[in-house]
Amino acid sequence: MNRQPATPTAATIDPVCVVRAVYAALEREDERTLHRLLAPDLEAFAPKALPWGGYYTGTSGFADLLRRKLETVDAGLEPSQWIAAGERVVVVARAKGCCRTTHRPLDLALVHVWTVRGGRIASVECYADASAVATARAAGDEAATVQSAAAPAPSTTGART
Repeated sequence: MNRQPATPTAATIDPVCVVRAVYAALEREDERTLHRLLAPDLEAFAPKALPWGGYYTGTSGFADLLRRKLETVDAGLEPSQWIAAGERVVVVARAKGCCRTTHRPLDLALVHVWTVRGGRIASVECYADASAVATARAAGDEAATVQSAAAPAPSTTGART
């Protein structure tokens, strides 16, 4: 008997594999693969306490969420746990990098809760340590204030003090 390997169907696709593929496509900036993995009616959410917080719909909404996040932080994602729960996948991770506006280091604890239906991402909820983001964003202003208060005023006459 000659059996052909079964073609994977949406019902047999492992949700963790789908989520891992999304992260890989994001890292490669592979828009074609992302488009294939994201449901057209995708829903994305991040708490308003984050600079990129809000409710987003569709693949263009997801792109807006990513754009707003990337305007704030430049960080690599380091997942530490992948928790499968049926059609949901919870990813516990850290984002390590810096705040784009202040160039201050950022070590951000985060959780992404993905829902996979029909082999595509139906929704994602993005939770992160908002206080760590706020601290990194404010640190530059505070450091600049402290530095400018401690530094001597530049001479307008060119004379050395």
